[in-house]
Amino acid sequence: MYKLSPLFLVVIIFLGIVHLHAQFMPIKRKVFSIHIDSTINFSDNDYTGQIIKNAFRNRIYNRYVISNDHKESEPFEIKNAINFFGTIFQPKVDLSQIVFNENAFFNADFNKDVDFSLSHFNKDVSFANSVFWENATFWNTHFNSCANFSGVTLKGSANFTGCIFRKPISFSYLNLDDSSTLDFGSASLPDSIDFSFVNNTKTEIDFTRCLFIDSSRIDKRTGEYRPHYINLNKSAIPNIHIDYSHFRLLFKHVKADRSNSTSYVLDTILPDDVKSIYEAVLKNFKERGQMDSYKELDIEYQKYKGSKSVLKWRSWLPNWWWGFGYYKEKVFKHTLEFLSFFILVSFIFLKSLQNNIYSLAALKDAPQNIYSHIGKRLWYSIAYSTSIFLLLSLKIDNLKLQSKPIYILGTLYVVLMHAVGLCCLGYIANFILQK
Repeated sequence: MYKLSPLFLVVIIFLGIVHLHAQFMPIKRKVFSIHIDSTINFSDNDYTGQIIKNAFRNRIYNRYVISNDHKESEPFEIKNAINFFGTIFQPKVDLSQIVFNENAFFNADFNKDVDFSLSHFNKDVSFANSVFWENATFWNTHFNSCANFSGVTLKGSANFTGCIFRKPISFSYLNLDDSSTLDFGSASLPDSIDFSFVNNTKTEIDFTRCLFIDSSRIDKRTGEYRPHYINLNKSAIPNIHIDYSHFRLLFKHVKADRSNSTSYVLDTILPDDVKSIYEAVLKNFKERGQMDSYKELDIEYQKYKGSKSVLKWRSWLPNWWWGFGYYKEKVFKHTLEFLSFFILVSFIFLKSLQNNIYSLAALKDAPQNIYSHIGKRLWYSIAYSTSIFLLLSLKIDNLKLQSKPIYILGTLYVVLMHAVGLCCLGYIANFILQK
């Protein structure tokens, strides 16, 4: 019988172990990376089929995990500026989960769907004048610097749900088809948004569905939310939904800085255009039944008109008096303030007012000395001032017209007290009737 040598048995056992290891242990994945040290330039190209994927694979810092018979792509990072100016993308483009650490220029044509979901733009990014022939997805994309979508043409829908915008963004001169939609649901907005000259939208653009829970925007002193400023100059305001709890109107529009194609400067809007924006947004709030927002904006508008008027008091006075009609209860406060003032003056000059200016028969025995019978004198001062302040008319027979300057001033004081009283009574009557 044939006997196996010990060496042969050892070899057989070793090969068996290796085979089992290969069956049950994972193969170590290889990681390939390519790093480009200069700006990545894809400008003025026309990519079809798989060319764009191959271009990224060979020219952008990328990592691939390779297993037995499949290839799996991980999120990767672009460490250099990237330029797609004038590029035409024929196929669907998947640029999701990419970190752009330098400026990115996508002034291009996207003929099919494009996906930037979960990508991070850490420096300025420009899609200015790009054309999206189908849908654009920016789901949970982070824009950590300025984003420029000015002049973009959108044929399909653009999904910005969950996006985080940390610096100013511009959608000015946005061109939309009749069926095009913009979705900003749960997006975190920056301090300022330029949405000017978007005048061809047929569908509603709803900014009230954005996320307003950023604790850094809460004023620690007042507890109020620091609003986002939005420019709606020359836009289709009836189709734009905002509120005045989280937004304020911005009357400056963004212009490209010629010295830096990714930077912007602010340019003031003309006064006539400012008034048109105020009135259009007020009408929009009223038609939507947003009366709290209407009130806040109308007060702001009245203050703006007053600031542009030569007679500044014409705006200041109604605001102080009753908040342009929105805080009518302030009339009671001011009535008591005026009456208290007149009582104090009458307390000091009661003798002269009673004997030489306007006499009331019921107060003939009023104390003559300001330092004596203070309680009685105060009561008579209250009665004297209240009688004149609340009377619907003054009795001419009670007036003692004299030519001395001091008596003329006294007469003017009494007339003023009566006139202010009539004014207060009128506003109080209006308040009661409207209730």
